[in-house]
Amino acid sequence: MAPLFHSAVFVVLAVFVTICSLHIDHVLAVCPAGMKNCGRDTLCRTNTRSDPNNCGNCNRSCPRTANTIRTCENSRCKNRCKTNFADCDKAAANGCEAYTPSNLNHCGRCGNKCPTYLNAVSACTNGRCTVKCKPGYADCNRNMAKDGCETFVLGTDPGNCGRCGATCKEDQYPFSVSQCKGGKCGIILCYRGMEDCNGDIKDGCERDTFTNPNACGSCGNVCPTYPNAVPICANSWCRSICKDGFDYCYGPEIDQRGCSQIFFDKDPKNCGGCNNVCAVGQSCQQGVCTNTPA
Repeated sequence: MAPLFHSAVFVVLAVFVTICSLHIDHVLAVCPAGMKNCGRDTLCRTNTRSDPNNCGNCNRSCPRTANTIRTCENSRCKNRCKTNFADCDKAAANGCEAYTPSNLNHCGRCGNKCPTYLNAVSACTNGRCTVKCKPGYADCNRNMAKDGCETFVLGTDPGNCGRCGATCKEDQYPFSVSQCKGGKCGIILCYRGMEDCNGDIKDGCERDTFTNPNACGSCGNVCPTYPNAVPICANSWCRSICKDGFDYCYGPEIDQRGCSQIFFDKDPKNCGGCNNVCAVGQSCQQGVCTNTPA
């Protein structure tokens, strides 16, 4: 009886294990909707509705394209553009090709093309179209859309010299003629007898070089000083005149010998004037040579 009993128990256990195994396999084989056993998973943990590596089915991987974030929505691949990128050409192969913060043709969004203007440079900055004039140009009439940066301010325009509205008149600075050159208003000519000696354009050609003995004919040209003489500047030429009571009898122009005290009224060598010598035996009285003894 004992062997027969043991055999019966063994058969019952084998049947029970078989039934349980079939039940478990049946349970594992049926996953909830949208869930699957992918790879080595046996617990239905793969969500094929949102897993970009198993989108809609196991091993169905969403493609990788430039500047995109792979996503799976409701079991369908639907890649999303990264921040600041956009798919403007609708070509799947190159992904989100447009960087909208700086793209001139898609500034801030697809299709937003930054306009171009005359003598100006357009740019897309942080998703906004900006424009600035090229070096040397300005929008002086404030109508960019019509004629862009229409005015060249670094030339010779006397009404827009260096910047819009900056005037440069011929008599802009004292005692001079002015002109706009290279966008700067400067002196091109001083009046006759005047010079700009201090280099300050505000007071123009301030120094008189026509009669000034300290700047005679040119800046810094100081007329020399001779003994008993006073330097003067006449018609931009240095000259000297003798002080009262002194004269010069060596030539037409006073030189380094300076002026001497000469008594024209009684000097027989300079009687009445320089180098007017009285004859032998004559004297000079009241500036006249006479035979009367002195």
